[in-house]
Amino acid sequence: MTNQRIKQIEIKNFRAFYGKHTLNLEQDGKNILIYGENGSGKSSLLLALKLLIDSYVQNLSFAPHRNIFAQTSDDAFIKLTLSRNDGTGDSIHTWSETVQDTAAEVIREAAKTKGVLDYKSLLKVHFLQKEDTGINIFSLLVESLFANSINPVTGRRFGEEWTEMQQAIPRSKKHTRQARELQQRLDDFNDQFRALLAQLKTQASMILEHFGYPLQLDFSFYGLVHNPETKQIDRQEIILNVEFLSQPLNLPHQFLNEAKLSAIAISLYLGWLLTIPSSELKILVLDDVLIGLDMSNRLPIIKILEDHFADYQIFFMTYDKEWYALMKQRIEVSNMRNSWLYLELFYSRIDHELEIPVFAQNQDYLARFGQNRDNIIKIAQDKDYLEKAEEYLQTNDLKAAVIYLRTAFEVLIKRFCEKKNLAVRYKEKPKDLTIPDFWNPILAHRKRDEHGNYIPFLDLDLVQDVEQYLSLVMNPLSHSRIVQVYRQEVVDAIATIRRLKIALNR
Repeated sequence: MTNQRIKQIEIKNFRAFYGKHTLNLEQDGKNILIYGENGSGKSSLLLALKLLIDSYVQNLSFAPHRNIFAQTSDDAFIKLTLSRNDGTGDSIHTWSETVQDTAAEVIREAAKTKGVLDYKSLLKVHFLQKEDTGINIFSLLVESLFANSINPVTGRRFGEEWTEMQQAIPRSKKHTRQARELQQRLDDFNDQFRALLAQLKTQASMILEHFGYPLQLDFSFYGLVHNPETKQIDRQEIILNVEFLSQPLNLPHQFLNEAKLSAIAISLYLGWLLTIPSSELKILVLDDVLIGLDMSNRLPIIKILEDHFADYQIFFMTYDKEWYALMKQRIEVSNMRNSWLYLELFYSRIDHELEIPVFAQNQDYLARFGQNRDNIIKIAQDKDYLEKAEEYLQTNDLKAAVIYLRTAFEVLIKRFCEKKNLAVRYKEKPKDLTIPDFWNPILAHRKRDEHGNYIPFLDLDLVQDVEQYLSLVMNPLSHSRIVQVYRQEVVDAIATIRRLKIALNR
């Protein structure tokens, strides 16, 4: 099967994006991890992707989304460039007020199979129950998630069939033939939807296992029936059943904590993606779906993506800088490390205090602003921290160079401990871990020499050089007090950490 990936996204005068902005995901369409401050345009980026894909299927108008400072209606657009894995070339799809080149089959199918999941979506599963009843996800499944799935018996979409059956309710008890026909359609619908729920249970349960909670999922669906007395369709209920330690929970949304409820909701959505038919363009957008989980309970999502969504192009967005850094670290020691880009989204002000989103690899993005707003920014991959340290060294900004050097050192030793499964001192809050908490296990780590003897993993000379510069890397420059530092010290420290990087990557 031919697979397609998004190679480039161009946004011009769409919502928060004033001027033209280009996101280059490279020829093979890499996944992307994005950190975005609140108000930085992260939601606008998500909507740009979602609305373009939905634009033809839902007959959406671009006009309500045009940035209010755009001069004309033809001066705003969203444009996707897709690349094919069969080498047949790229295709470009544009959505604007004057152009809607989104009717191609690859875009129409992606609209049915894409996964765009944010925290508000999770709320639909458990927090929006208005009464002390079970979790009824009928509307979520029938009218939303599986609305575009095909009933294998009729060849029609479930959502389309459901709408038609509601419109086919007889207006009088005398219409017995129409009532029988409606109930037959409902029975056929019930049978096929039960089969779909069985698949969903399997996939969602498989995802949920990654979180390590003693939870089991099931669904109760007793089938839709026509009620001629009330002229309604009864039993519009699909109850999400949850067992905790093999004990049924009547009201799981009142008994379980937010972390477990979020894990259930994430498993339900991702299980749905694995249940529906595939398409050439597989998109998964996750926008801060893990904020209901503490840090340790967020980590399974990386394994889930690696094991079950390796063929999806993933857009992972967060406003949590600590989680962004940790996920980046974990990805870089996983099998997916070569398929990701890492970007940071900020906002800046131009002209009359107008705020615009800015993707940047470091803080020098302000220098990119010029008179031509069509070239305000180019979105670039986040650079290696050592490279950033050397860049600041070249500009003689020694404080900035040392700050990035410290970050490079921390990333190196944390990544190595993760890769080698080294025992790191336990602290309730991971952010309280210090450099020695990671450096000491590395010093204690051993390898075998050519004679089969166990020797220190790092050479003594390198260890001594690293420790000579630890006081510099520990970074008194990050504090407010004035500290004298010499350029040659920074040069030597960078060279030492680069040697350490080579040694740890062997």
